[in-house]
Amino acid sequence: MQVIVFTKETGKLVLHSGPYIITTNHIIELEGIISVYYKEGFYEASAAGGEIKLRVPINHTNVIYQ
Repeated sequence: MQVIVFTKETGKLVLHSGPYIITTNHIIELEGIISVYYKEGFYEASAAGGEIKLRVPINHTNVIYQ
């Protein structure tokens, strides 16, 4: 199970390999993300202009909004 931690105020997104959120298990860290949304079985993280920066399957991922 992967875990996405998205902080809207800073635009920072971190994908952890889960199930725990610790600094040693993050897979990728992105800056400049404006939204994380569900689309056709996937979570998509997009930057300004609608550019998709990350796409992960919803059945293997949890999202935490901060």
